[in-house]
Amino acid sequence: MKPPNQIFREFKQLQKAVVDASSIIYAQKVGFFSILSRTVKLYSIPEVISETKTQVSRVILIHPSESASLSTDQKLISCALENKLAMISEDKSILTAMQRAEVPYYNSLMMLNFLLFSQKIDDDSYRRYYSALETIARYSETVWEFGKNIYTAIKFYKVVKTYEHRRRSNFC
Repeated sequence: MKPPNQIFREFKQLQKAVVDASSIIYAQKVGFFSILSRTVKLYSIPEVISETKTQVSRVILIHPSESASLSTDQKLISCALENKLAMISEDKSILTAMQRAEVPYYNSLMMLNFLLFSQKIDDDSYRRYYSALETIARYSETVWEFGKNIYTAIKFYKVVKTYEHRRRSNFC
């Protein structure tokens, strides 16, 4: 698993991502899809759009250059790699492929952390979304623990940034 400082660097650069059906469904059920789609430009393939019944205005259609014989997962991976886009997925095989390719990858839990880090949601909203995600997501205990560690690191990061800002303000 990546260290928090690497994740924070990736969060700061995250503007566009390919998203799979399960992540769209999770984000919609939990209630943060609208916020996520306003914060990150989301791309996906037609198969995902039809599976999730997502409004196309929220997700930009993308097509891999060679897709005839590819599975849906392979098309998503191909689109992310061809366009140098991060991946949002709940599928371990997709995330593993992104890791091997050294492309940023996230699940819905990490997107909650991203939204908190980016100050698009507050702590109360985070806890509400997190509780809802716990009821539907089938993450391993290791994944849940990692998500909690990133949440704690974000809280610490915010305290440090607030302290640094106040300190600079007092010297001016």
